[in-house]
Amino acid sequence: MLTIDFVLSLAIFVSIMLTLVGIWSTVGTQVRDVESRRELQMISLAVSDMLVRSPGSPNNWNSTNVSSIGLAKIERILDLAKIREFLKMDYYDVKDKVRLGGLGTGLYESKTFDFQVYFADMNGNNLTDGLARSPVAYFAWRNVQGINVFKKLNSSNHVWDFYWSNSLLPSSLNPSTSRFIYQPDALSSNPKLETLNLMIANQSSYRTIIIENPFIIGGGWNNFEINISGLQEFVSRGGILVVISQDPPSGNIIDENFSVHGNFNGAAGGWGDGIVVDPWYLMNETQVGAITVFSKKRWYFYSQPGDAEVKVIASVQSHPEQGMICYWNYGYGRIYYIEDLNGNVGSSSLTDVLAIIGRPLRFGLSPALPQQVITIRRTALLEGFDREPISMILRVWK
Repeated sequence: MLTIDFVLSLAIFVSIMLTLVGIWSTVGTQVRDVESRRELQMISLAVSDMLVRSPGSPNNWNSTNVSSIGLAKIERILDLAKIREFLKMDYYDVKDKVRLGGLGTGLYESKTFDFQVYFADMNGNNLTDGLARSPVAYFAWRNVQGINVFKKLNSSNHVWDFYWSNSLLPSSLNPSTSRFIYQPDALSSNPKLETLNLMIANQSSYRTIIIENPFIIGGGWNNFEINISGLQEFVSRGGILVVISQDPPSGNIIDENFSVHGNFNGAAGGWGDGIVVDPWYLMNETQVGAITVFSKKRWYFYSQPGDAEVKVIASVQSHPEQGMICYWNYGYGRIYYIEDLNGNVGSSSLTDVLAIIGRPLRFGLSPALPQQVITIRRTALLEGFDREPISMILRVWK
C-alpha cells in the first residue's frame, strides 16, 4: 500500500481536510461574532427605547425611589430633572434596573454588559445640565475672588473663548482650556469697551455669551459706546446672554434695552436679601422660600405692561415681583440676570447652586480595550432650560 500514488493521495486528502477545518473554524467564529453583535444590538435598542420613550416608575421618580428608569417626560421629550437624578445613581444599580446586570430573563438572562450613555447637541458638543451651550464667549473685567464662573468653565468640556478686559492677565487665572484668549492692547484708552465690543463683533461664533463683572457704571452704557444693537441681534436670533452684575453693579447693560424694566437702588445694601420664588432648573436642589444672601444687591428686573414676561427665580423679599435672579425671552433667545455670585442660599454658596456651566450629562464607563461595542444614537428633545433637539448616545459592550 505504501506506494507513491497512495502517499500523494493521502497528502492531498490531509491538506484538504486541514483547509476545511480552518475554514469551518473561521466561519464558526464569524457566525458567533454576528450572533453576538446581533444580541448586543437588540439589547442596546431595547435599553435606548426604555430611556427615551418611558417616563420610568414611579412617574416622578428620583434616585432613591426609582424602580424602573426612564428619562422621558413624555415620549422622546427628555426631562432634565430625571437626567440629573439618573446621574446620581450607582452604576451597578442602574445596570440591574435597565437589565444589563444579568438579572433579567430571556434575552437578558445570565448576561452582563457594560454601558455608557451621554448627551450631545446637534453639532456634536457634549451637553451639561447648565444653561450654557457651546461655543461660549466669556467676558470678565477683573480678578474678583478668582472669577466665579471662570473656574467652572475652565474645567468643563465646553468649547469657549476668553475675553479678558485688562492688558495684564493675573497669574491666578490660567485659561488652559479656552480656544482663544482675547486681551486689549496695553496702550488702549478703554480696554473694557474694546474687549467687550470685540466679543459682540464675534457674536456669530457663539451660542452663549457670559458677561461677569463688566464694571459698566457711571453716566450709563451710552458713555462707553457699547454695541448694544449687536448684543440685541445675538439674543434675538437665538443666543443665550448671561449677565452677572457682581461688584460694581452693571445691570445697565440690559436695562431698557431688552424689553423689560430695571430698577437700580444705589444704596450699598440695596433692598436687602432675596427669597427663592421658583428654583426652576437653575438652582440645584433649592427649596422655594430659601433665603438668598447676596454680597451686593442693587439691580432688579421686572415686567411692566407691554414688556416681556420676567420669570423670577429669586426675588427681593420686600418686592416679590422684582428679580435678583431671573430670566426672560427676547426674540428667539433668552437673557439671564444674576445680581451677584458672592453670596449664599442657605448653607450653600450661590456659585455651587446656580447651574450656569453645569455638570457633564454623561454616565457609565468607557471601553478599556478595543472590543465589540454597539453605539445607538437617539434624537430627542431636552426639556429644561430650553426644549432643544439633542442626541442621546448609548454604548453597550460585553
